[in-house]
Amino acid sequence: MKWFRDSLVAKTSFLFLFAAVVPYLIAGVFFFNSSKKALYGEIVKGLKRETALIRDALDARLYLLKGNVQAWADLDVMNDIITDDLDKRITNELESLKKDYNLAGDVHALNAKGEVIASSRPLVIGKKVQVPWLSDLFSGKEVALDKHTSSLGSGQVITFAVPLTLHFSESAPVGALVLEHAVENLLDLSSAEDVPAIAIIAESGEVVASTKERHIFLLDDKEFKGSVDGQILSSSQHIFALAESRGRFGFKGFGWTVAAAVSIDKALSPIKKVETTIFFLALTGIIVILVLVIFFARRSVKPLKELSQTARKIAETKDFSSAVSAPSMDEVGRLAEAFNGMVTEVKNHIDHISRMEEEMRWADRLSALGELSAGMAHEIKNPLGVIRSSAEILERRLEKGEQEGLLASAISEEATRLSALLESFLQFARPRPPKNNLCQINAIIGKTLLLLDSEISRAGVDLKKSFDDKVPPLYTDENQIHQVLVNLIINAVQAMGDEGGALIIETSLSSFPGNSGSDPRSGTEAALITVTDTGPGIAPEIRDQIFNPFYTTKDKGTGLGLSITFRIINSLGGELKLETSSQGTTFKIYLPLSKEEFHE
Repeated sequence: MKWFRDSLVAKTSFLFLFAAVVPYLIAGVFFFNSSKKALYGEIVKGLKRETALIRDALDARLYLLKGNVQAWADLDVMNDIITDDLDKRITNELESLKKDYNLAGDVHALNAKGEVIASSRPLVIGKKVQVPWLSDLFSGKEVALDKHTSSLGSGQVITFAVPLTLHFSESAPVGALVLEHAVENLLDLSSAEDVPAIAIIAESGEVVASTKERHIFLLDDKEFKGSVDGQILSSSQHIFALAESRGRFGFKGFGWTVAAAVSIDKALSPIKKVETTIFFLALTGIIVILVLVIFFARRSVKPLKELSQTARKIAETKDFSSAVSAPSMDEVGRLAEAFNGMVTEVKNHIDHISRMEEEMRWADRLSALGELSAGMAHEIKNPLGVIRSSAEILERRLEKGEQEGLLASAISEEATRLSALLESFLQFARPRPPKNNLCQINAIIGKTLLLLDSEISRAGVDLKKSFDDKVPPLYTDENQIHQVLVNLIINAVQAMGDEGGALIIETSLSSFPGNSGSDPRSGTEAALITVTDTGPGIAPEIRDQIFNPFYTTKDKGTGLGLSITFRIINSLGGELKLETSSQGTTFKIYLPLSKEEFHE
């Protein structure tokens, strides 16, 4: 009992067994009847759907036949009606129309006397039509007739007739165009293989047309009279589905009903197979359920146990690198994935908060250093200018070869150097806001390299360039990009020292690496500028300090170059990445492609 109380597998197995076996036994009793009802419902639903499709196709066929007659009546060749088609142009046209449209009937052209003057069936030319609807036709009305015996041929047809008027006159009709279509051919549009019998039923209950199983509907035709759309009827051997004609686009049709029938024995044949297998399923079902219950109980509990252990480990060690395996995609697997995603999000947020705190501390240091630099530069710059001016005056008055002249020259040079240093301080303390315009990055790099060409050559550095022409113009500050490139290229040349090396500058299309899932730039398109040198690299212990202001490893450096570079790239909405090893150093500059995104 204690084992059962402490074992989640035992509890889960018992619960699954109770929940599965009892419903299974109850369901087995009613399985056959419910299956039969469900199958019958599906048969009825499918039969209704097929019947409605046949009805819609029939309505479309009737509307198309009517529309064709109207369109043919407007043909220019029909003007020959006034000459009784002496040149046989109308006849030739009607024969061509019958062939092109694969008509199951004939088209006739009548003159004002009711005589056939042209026809797709030349044998009836000259015959006079005597039908009661001819007067309506010549009074300007269109005629559509339900099933009747052809007045110009044999067999049962439907008729569409349109009055003919001269195109150049608004006089009364001078003739008529009559289409007689065979009724039996109306059902050749059906492609429903699962429906063995189809019929068109008139409002009176008469079978207008049917497939070869016509006797099915003749035996039951009394039931079809007064039927409604969507009705299901049945006989001892068949199930019938009815669909009333709806007409189309103003044409109401003939009030027909489409009936489709399927054999009951054939439709319910799967039930017989169910009868032969139901006993076997009843015997084997319990065994299968037992095996599945044990399997799924163990499978479900294992990841839950692992999840519990991982959660406890994270709580104790604060190690967010742990993850739970998700062996499946069911609810337990999704729970494991959700837990892993939650751990990742927590880790990302903690990392993001740490970076924000570091950036805030760095911003505070920058602010304090900026104010200090601005104050010192302001106080020193004016006296320094006086010193330099005075030294220059002394230098001009003294002899260049004398000791005093050399001292005056040295004072002037040092004052100039200090003035340049102060300019760097001021630039760091009060950075100029970017003036963004559309710029070609490749062109800016080309100008910068042309400016620094002599210094690169003098250092014995081999320059390698690879510019991607697909990089579009960027909305950025050309001067600040130039300043960034100068700082990085000079640093790269100086890092390689007297032994020289290779300087590799590349441009390409890339995407922002982003710092975490909370960075909105992550994954967005960017232009990438890569500056690589083959120097000794940056020592691991100073990599985190090189962007700090006033930090430098050079004897005469100010320590502001990379700080200013980092600030400029951030102000342009970009990102600066460092990759270094003993084989060299690479700075990657990511700049946004759109002027609306990520610009401060």
